[in-house]
Amino acid sequence: MSEYDSMLIRQRVSKVVCLDANHADEKLKELENLIISTKGSPPANPEDVIEEVVQLSQLKDTRIKKLVYLYLTLTVKVSPDILLLMTNSIFGDTTDPSPVVRCCVLESVVKLDMEWEKSREVVLSVLDKGLQDPASSVRNLAVAGICNIFKIHGDHIMTDAKYLFGKVVTLLQNDPDPTVVVNCVRCIAECDGTNNSIQEFLLSLIERINMLDYWPAVTILTVANSKLECKKLSENDIFSLLNQLDCLTHPSHTTTLQFESFSLMLKLSKNLPNVRKDLTAQLISRYLNMLPLSSSALKFTILKNLLQFARDPNNKTIFQEKLYSFMLVYGDSFYVKTAKLELLLCLTSEQNADALFDNIRPYLHNNSHCVVRLVFKMLEVLFQFLPLKISYSIRQLLTSKSEIVLEACVNVLAHLVHGDCGNQPNIDISQLFSCELTDQLLASYNHLASDEAKCSIVCLILRSPEERHLKQISELLSAEVSKHFSETIVNSMMAHCILRAVVNLFLKWPKYFEKMLKTLFSRIVEIGKGDLYDSVRLYYGLMKHDIETAKHVVNVTSLTVLPETSENIVVDNINAISQISMPIT
Repeated sequence: MSEYDSMLIRQRVSKVVCLDANHADEKLKELENLIISTKGSPPANPEDVIEEVVQLSQLKDTRIKKLVYLYLTLTVKVSPDILLLMTNSIFGDTTDPSPVVRCCVLESVVKLDMEWEKSREVVLSVLDKGLQDPASSVRNLAVAGICNIFKIHGDHIMTDAKYLFGKVVTLLQNDPDPTVVVNCVRCIAECDGTNNSIQEFLLSLIERINMLDYWPAVTILTVANSKLECKKLSENDIFSLLNQLDCLTHPSHTTTLQFESFSLMLKLSKNLPNVRKDLTAQLISRYLNMLPLSSSALKFTILKNLLQFARDPNNKTIFQEKLYSFMLVYGDSFYVKTAKLELLLCLTSEQNADALFDNIRPYLHNNSHCVVRLVFKMLEVLFQFLPLKISYSIRQLLTSKSEIVLEACVNVLAHLVHGDCGNQPNIDISQLFSCELTDQLLASYNHLASDEAKCSIVCLILRSPEERHLKQISELLSAEVSKHFSETIVNSMMAHCILRAVVNLFLKWPKYFEKMLKTLFSRIVEIGKGDLYDSVRLYYGLMKHDIETAKHVVNVTSLTVLPETSENIVVDNINAISQISMPIT
């Protein structure tokens, strides 16, 4: 704030202090202007208005108190004196009849950005009162406040406020509000996570977990899954805990509680292979029995839970026996279908490839982008087992009028072709995707909107182009050059793909693509910066001095390069391109 602004604000605030209770809105507006003038950062001269703001904190209006405490958090870093001046107001507001005011005090005090020694007395006193407050909302804020102070001051609060953790434990054991209990569990887990006492604490909570409400029980199990160190437990302790948790896996409990219980049981039985195997089989069997009668939301939850177990190679046999339970069904919602497809992707094998392909085939034309993406991902995985069936299906799908299907099809085809056909190195790609594929790709190009799919088509076309396709390819690339390299050039994926494609084709048919390459180079060089410009320098330098390396860089296959005289033709045309006035060396 400038000196002039400070003076004006002080005059306004002084005037507001003198107004009676009937002018509460006017007081509120002036205080808002004061905070707005700070623009979200500490004011340059906070001492100009501190005394007046402190006087405003004595007012009973809840809205004004909120703004006063907001101003406190903004100014305390550059002017710690404001905390001393407001101490009486702060302590008075901790006993205010309104829980909103008490919450406001707590929320502001735990966010104070100042030295611990200067704020310790106020902060600890406010937190102590908050933990004993009759309102659950205030107790919740006090518990959350301890976590916040721990993050800011760490070691100090563990030393100076250890007694507060004892009160948090008392709240956890006796508080009637489950939300407070949940926050107490999280608070102790976060603040005492490096201490060995967290181990004993979690074990004691699990022993009395049947006495807790659903939400605290789930929270305790979640924390135990991440914090409990099973290696430190004896075998007797593990079996005792397994028996304790077994009650929570009963179908009468919610799916989430069952799953968290099973997860912890599996973690505890990690070094007991026979017990772990039995538990996994029991979990899968119980969940599969629930699937047919469950709602869509519950089916989705169950499938997502099972997915974590399906990813474990040790569980493959158990899931393979129940494979048909995960097959796609017409009546499933789209998010249930996606969950099933994610699970089936983990279970695909040579033995079940035919059954899975027959199951997903009707969904290749689905309207849901998520479903189509996963179905085509399944095709990509199945290709290593059923290359002829999958390649035929892909050629058929390239005639689809659906942009979603066409885009997914092109991207999967690109992955297959450039990924050497998955795990089948002996498959000849030319037998599966004949030259007719190029015609289909060229016909499909204009039906696509995404740059990723268009880049995939360009890369596929360049894999084995024929002279009969040159006119269509040239028209396609000319249109893209005009679109992406007109007045402004964007360093996009598509721009780099076009540049590489034109250089690639120039190395195969120099005379045919000389003009296009010269135009493209000229437009890029006019900009004179960026990745595209660096690529032009690289391509030009390689083509001028090392043709073979240039062919390798742009992935030109030896089968399609013109024989014998081709290198001389390229060099002649490179010399023609060098007439462009640019500093390429």
